[in-house]
Amino acid sequence: MIDIQQRVKQIILLFWSMWFSIIVTTNFFDYLKSVNYLNKGWKFASGNFKAMLETTAIYHTPRTFVLILYLGVIMWQISCAFFFWRAFILSFSKNKKSHSFYLAFSLAIGLFASFAISTEIFIDYSTEETFIRIFTALLISLFICHVFPDK
Repeated sequence: MIDIQQRVKQIILLFWSMWFSIIVTTNFFDYLKSVNYLNKGWKFASGNFKAMLETTAIYHTPRTFVLILYLGVIMWQISCAFFFWRAFILSFSKNKKSHSFYLAFSLAIGLFASFAISTEIFIDYSTEETFIRIFTALLISLFICHVFPDK
């Protein structure tokens, strides 16, 4: 018999796995555009690097430093995607709530908490609401996955 609660947890893990994978891909292509490896007409790119340049301009932050920050964000997002995929795969085993499960959520929640804090540091509130929504969605997802018992 199919355990509905387990399937809900797996769907949540699959969603976050796919979502972070897409974010990594579009941000990586955006990085390639920003260093002129892809032409400016390339459509499958996030535009987040330009947004970071505009946001950090308040403090005259050098482009190279913003590029390093952007690569750090991409690496953080790769870690989130990796551990969400690992948690999703392990959710089919007996060890349903693995170390990867908690690490994935911790990394993702930390990422969006840092984004929300950065909106305060750079006095750019245009994206804060989005970051708080994603942060909240991650907390709700974690709560649902944690409350449903493993069988």
